[in-house]
Amino acid sequence: MYPLGRAVPDVDRLMQEFGLAQGTARKTLVLLAEMGYVRTVVGKGSFVIERKTEDQPAEANEADG
Repeated sequence: MYPLGRAVPDVDRLMQEFGLAQGTARKTLVLLAEMGYVRTVVGKGSFVIERKTEDQPAEANEADG
């Protein structure tokens, strides 16, 4: 598990560490972003973010941190 704000491994690193195909590693990062676990910044990488849950209004999350 990675702490908030920390970069997660890039596609190449995921391929090496977990023996994933390139397409699978890319799809993993896309799914994590779609699920709200990471934010991808072009040229920088993917970073862990605070996940907003569907049953919690966005403004409640913003008030927490």
